[in-house]
Order: sequence, then C-alpha cells, then structure tokens
Amino acid sequence: MSPPKRSIFDILPLELIGRIVKYAPGIHTLRCLRLVSKVMKEFADPLAFASTTISFLNGLEEAQSHLGSLISGNGPNSRWTTHLSIKELVPSEPDFEEDYDDYYVMWDLQQELLIPAIKALKDGLTRVDLDLTMAFDPHVDIFEALAGFPKLRVLNVSVAGIDSHNRDEDGVFPQISGLEELNINSTGGESGDFQKEARNLIVPSLPTLKKLCLNFTSKAPSDLSTLLIPGPPEVTSLLPSVSMIQHLRLHGSTYFAGRTSALYLKNLTHLDIHNDLKVSSTHGDDPNALFWDALSEANIRLQLLFVNRVTPTLLQYLASYSGLVGLKIGGESEAEAYKNRQEGSESLARNLFDSVIPHHCNTLKPLSFSHCDYRAWSVTEDYLKQILLCKSLVRLDIIYHFPKKLEVDKSFVSATPFIEIASLLSRLLDGTLPNLLTLIVVPAREPDDSFGLSWITSGPRMKLINGWRDLACGADLSSVSKSQVLTDPSFKLYFSLNSFTAKKPEVTFDRNNGHFKPVPKK
Repeated sequence: MSPPKRSIFDILPLELIGRIVKYAPGIHTLRCLRLVSKVMKEFADPLAFASTTISFLNGLEEAQSHLGSLISGNGPNSRWTTHLSIKELVPSEPDFEEDYDDYYVMWDLQQELLIPAIKALKDGLTRVDLDLTMAFDPHVDIFEALAGFPKLRVLNVSVAGIDSHNRDEDGVFPQISGLEELNINSTGGESGDFQKEARNLIVPSLPTLKKLCLNFTSKAPSDLSTLLIPGPPEVTSLLPSVSMIQHLRLHGSTYFAGRTSALYLKNLTHLDIHNDLKVSSTHGDDPNALFWDALSEANIRLQLLFVNRVTPTLLQYLASYSGLVGLKIGGESEAEAYKNRQEGSESLARNLFDSVIPHHCNTLKPLSFSHCDYRAWSVTEDYLKQILLCKSLVRLDIIYHFPKKLEVDKSFVSATPFIEIASLLSRLLDGTLPNLLTLIVVPAREPDDSFGLSWITSGPRMKLINGWRDLACGADLSSVSKSQVLTDPSFKLYFSLNSFTAKKPEVTFDRNNGHFKPVPKK
C-alpha cells in the first residue's frame, strides 16, 4: 500500500512556515499561500485578512455583498480584522445633480448595514481609520459601535464641514477609552471645528493616551487646556494628575497654551507645532513665553521639537538642558518665510547656533532649517562650525542663498556672509559628520519671476531648476571623494526646491571625477 501523498508544507517546522508567511510580499501572495495547506492557512489567514475596508463608493451591489458577508460572521475578515478603514460614506444630503432615487437607496443601505457590519467584527480590532470628510455628519452611531471594542488602541478621524456649535449641545457623544494614539483632522468647520467631540474622544483615554495629533483648520483658536484638561471634579478624580501623552502634534489653527497645559504634559518628549502657539496677546513678540517657561521649570526635556518660529523663551528653554535628538525650524515655504519676516530673526538664529546647538551636539540626529528666511538661516562660517560639532547627525536640511545672477553666471560671487556651495559641500561631506546619510540643500532668494511666486510659468521655473542643478553638480569634491560619507552607498544628497525627498535622489556622486551628476531619466 503506497503511503499517502503529503505536501512539503506538512513536514516543514512550524517556525519556518511562520517565517515564510510573515515575510510574504503582499496580500495577493498571502492569499495564495493560504490555499497550499491547512497548516499554511492557519498562519496566513490572520495576516491576509487583518485589514478590512468599508466603502460605499463602488456601488450598491458590492457594498451590499461586502457588508452582508461581514454581518454573517462567516468570512475570514469578520474573524481576523485588526485594522478597519471606513471611508467614502454616503453624504447626509444628496448632491444637487445626483439622482435622488439612487442616493436614497444607498443611504438606506448604509443606515441598515453599516453599524451591524462594524459590530460583527471580533474583539481583536486594534486600529480604526474613520474618514467622514464626504459624510458631512459626525456619525455618532459609528463612535458608539467603536466604543464596544476593548482592544482598540489607535483611532484616526477625519471630518469636514462639521461644526460643533450647529448641533445639539446636550447630545452625549460616545466615550471611547483605552486609546494609545488619537489623530483628529478637522477641516471646513466655521467655529467649533469638531472640538467638542474631540474633547470627548480625548478625555476618556487620558490614562492611556501616548500620542495625540490635532489639526483644526478653522479661524477660531483652540485652547489646549480646554481640550486636554478635564474640568469637573467628578471627572478629574478619575483621571491621572498629569497626562501620559508623550507625542503631541498641533497643526492648523492657532492654539492657545500656557503654564497649566505645559505642567499637565509632564511626560511629553515629542512636540510638533505647525501653527502659532500662543498664550495671550500681552506677551507681544513672544506670545508663548509662559508655555516654554513652564516646560523649563518642570524639567520637561523634549527629545524631538518641530516649530514654525523661534522665540527668546524657546531658546532659553532649549539651552536649559541637553539631550535633544531632533530639531526642525520652519514650516512655511521659503518665499512665505521671506515675506513674513520675523522681527529680530537674524539675532534669534545666531543665538540658536551659539547657545542651543552646543547643548545638544552629542545627540542631535535630524536637524532642519530648510523652510526659513534665508537672510537669517542660510549657512555662514559660524553656523557651519556649530553644525560640524554634531557628530551624530543622520539627516541635515539646510537652506542656500541662490541669487538670480548665480542662476546664469556660476562665477558670480554674492556679497553675503553665506558660504559658497563647493566649500559648504566639501566640509559637510569630508567625514567630519561620519553618520550623515541624508543631506538636503534647498535654494532660496527674494521672490522673483522664477522663484516663490504662485504665477510662475514653466519656462522660468525650468531655468531655475537647471541653474540650481548645474551649480550643485559643478562643485569639485575630488578632495573628499574617498570620505566615509561619500563612499557609503546609503548616503543620499537632494538638491531640492523643497524639503520633500523622493525615494531616489536626482543626483548621484561620480567618484571618478569628484562631482555629483544628474541621474539619467529612464
């Protein structure tokens, strides 16, 4: 009697099968592997069906079939989903040109099946991406359903055109507790901007919340203390005296913050501010003074800091300790930074390099000044000396003064204190910064017909791009061509018009002639 036929997957060690599945390239491969054997299926299913998307964009039949499968509880998505994405919901009102019959059929389907489909998922759900930007409605019922998942740890919410002040203030918004990361992106509201709902999402998770990202784009300011700090004693008594938040990101509208909110954020290590952080108009040119002073007094030592603008009290705070790992200054485009020049910016920039960088030179890894006014932040000899002390730098973004005359005449010498490109590159790439893997050099100048203006045509723009590339590639670096940095295949140099970095830079170093050269386009 011949032995039963067996697959090689039936005799491989379980650990090896698990590794094969874990590193399988893509969902399609995973869903093929699950058909190989029963053992392989047990390893592949939790990965192949970990993510589920609910969308109403692809029509009635597809939505009905997908939601019906989830509600039945028989499909693998119902069992294994840990990451749920809900997007492209039916709007609360039909579009003016939309067929009303079709709209109400889809609306009724959503009302009937959406919540049962969410509730049918097993308790393993840990992350939800909820996009309500097409719905124009807070969908309280969705939040009520999500509140029933005890393992939910990450919630990303995007809303548009929702105004808290236009709805019933007495309505109870569902409370979701246990979150460790919460991202709220609110656009299009007139005044409330989903802030009441945001507070109701934040407060119940304060005992566990480690990362909070807020983006409110309305003109109405946002009071950080109101959003973060529970008010009534019956609420306060149930929550920690200080927040567990380590990573705070504030984008969009103006945020008012002061001593109270700073002291509440005693565990803060990462702060990203792409807006104006203020406390009151009485502080004039340094409106965030109380916030930075409180951080210093409470010995709250940030590890990563991204800010739009530098102020005296911010510099005092940064000079009060050592150990900063990452620093990024500037959030506007170079042209906007030029137009909205900050009073005393040259003095502030000098103080940062002279007084702050030395305190953190042993720990700084990313360092960026690429979206700033070049008149204050382009690299001078004194600035470069301080940068070269940062031996741990992995990424450096800098701004370079590129006057229009230099665009057409590479021999032109500008009467500025800023360093010439060949000297700048050779000193940054000679191995003094041994860990440098990414260098971004961004050109800037006074806005003209080829730089920084919204109506620039392609002709002047291409002339600028070609001139900038030719200048950078014309720098002779043969004397440092064998440096540790330039011989590292992981090193990337971007001669960019902005700080965006593609996967592959547009230039590569030619060690034979000691120059960077454009990467040939395929």
